[in-house]
Amino acid sequence: MESISNLIVYTAPPIILAFVLLLVIFMAIFSAPALSKRRIKKLKKTLEKKINGRPSNDVVFYTQEDVAVARLRPRDAKTALLVFDDGATVDFFQASSSNSYIHLAFARDDTQIKLIDNSSYGSVLPTMVRLYSNHHSYYLYSQTKSGSSDTKATTELYKRIAASLATEGVDDIEIKSTHPLLYVALLSLVLLVGITLWAGWQDDSSYFPTTLAKSDNGTVVVASRHYLYVLGDEGQLKQKVSLLELGLVDGLSDIEYIGNDEWLFGDFAEGLIKKCNIQKKLCDALPDSKQGMFTRVFKFTADMPNGRIYVSDTAQHRLLALSITGELLTEIASEKDGVCFPNDPVLINNKIFVANTNHHEVMVWDVLSENYLLSERWLTVKQGRSDVDCPLPEQSEHLAFFARERLKRHGERAVAYEFSRSGRVWPIVLAQVDNHLWVINGGDDLAFGDILQFDERSNLNVRRIMFDETLDPVMMLQRKTDVLITDSEQGFVHRVAKDGKYLGIFGDKNFQDEILQMKKNREKMAALNSYGLYGLFVFITMLIMLLFIFRARRIRHIIEQDPAFLSPV
Repeated sequence: MESISNLIVYTAPPIILAFVLLLVIFMAIFSAPALSKRRIKKLKKTLEKKINGRPSNDVVFYTQEDVAVARLRPRDAKTALLVFDDGATVDFFQASSSNSYIHLAFARDDTQIKLIDNSSYGSVLPTMVRLYSNHHSYYLYSQTKSGSSDTKATTELYKRIAASLATEGVDDIEIKSTHPLLYVALLSLVLLVGITLWAGWQDDSSYFPTTLAKSDNGTVVVASRHYLYVLGDEGQLKQKVSLLELGLVDGLSDIEYIGNDEWLFGDFAEGLIKKCNIQKKLCDALPDSKQGMFTRVFKFTADMPNGRIYVSDTAQHRLLALSITGELLTEIASEKDGVCFPNDPVLINNKIFVANTNHHEVMVWDVLSENYLLSERWLTVKQGRSDVDCPLPEQSEHLAFFARERLKRHGERAVAYEFSRSGRVWPIVLAQVDNHLWVINGGDDLAFGDILQFDERSNLNVRRIMFDETLDPVMMLQRKTDVLITDSEQGFVHRVAKDGKYLGIFGDKNFQDEILQMKKNREKMAALNSYGLYGLFVFITMLIMLLFIFRARRIRHIIEQDPAFLSPV
């Protein structure tokens, strides 16, 4: 049986598509096209001598025949020009498809005027001015520049016509307020949309613990977006700390232990590295660092003997060397050096290994050489891409965790090894495991990757670590006897032997219960999000049906009140 999360993945797109189609249909029926300025301009030029400087109004209108058959869509409206006289007549010129026009004259003695106020019914019908003369009715209204009906302008039009044709047929203006049910419907829609979006936001795998680090004494720290879990070497949960207590508001980009109970935390929100003491719950930015040094995702590794911190600033396509106080010392490599979305630097024997994601390779720099010499690079796939795109994305905290290339028409795509799954070509995570380098080659959206084992110096001897394909490995951490792997799909931390054998889930019952509670909350939010999507679809469908019913009833009422339908022609 599919999980609720998977169910949403398959059902949400058609629901959203249906929702959009309903909105398009609604807008096509009830929204008005812009008034034909060209036709009016042409009509005014034709009538220049007849108008002779008199005041005029551009209007659109329906005839009583249109009302009788409910042909009151915006595209059914006709264009006309009203010309006012100081006397007791209003000239009505209907634009035709040619240079000709139809001329009617509404006189004071034989014209009745009524304002048909439809404002309380939303946008199903425009507020109109009915002119009844010689057993025939015309329904006029004004438009905004965008082409929608303009109730205020139509009311002014009514006053203007009434001033010229003041007869017993003129009614007082009583503009009704919007029907309370429309307010209720709008409020319900806003609440439903809000709940659905909130539930979708809560149903987020980033709430699972995915970031890993360990201290010299074997203590393991696992971080989720909101909490830090401190576990013993055997997985016993010792402490749970809210990141807010440490002054971290939006999760961690990376963690590294530097000794003396101090850790380096990558503050995702502020884009800088902080030195923290978990026990004392103290976190301070490195003294020489600046807020916003890094955009979006950044990973780092500390070289304490040499007093350096090496940072992959992923979105900016660069590898940096910082002092231990956070001062920027040098740019080791950038896009011009072939770096494209670098990820997860690892320090091994005085060499920096980096996953050069968009070039599908590992790059290696010698930290002891002058100017950080690039010493090695090799592909993590059978064949790399011939042309790589490295755009500078907009700086946004809401963009993807890892960046990847955009599709290009030309060039050959990267090809995975025969023993890898299709599309697993994006190296994003590295880990030293004894004399080997383990690499996670991500798939679509850089998720559900394969774990490959390489020799430390080349890709001549490659094999795949068989990890559960239903899981999404995010980070790896070598320990004395095993490798810990976090998973953003189920949320657990997994133990894998260094020969690739699966050993089980890491953490005691208390820690696993924490993750199980996260899963339950996620499933609840997923269910709420799913119900919200279905509810939106049903609500919008019913709302449009009700608007059609209101429209039909309102048209019947207009017909019943129109003397043209009561009088013989």
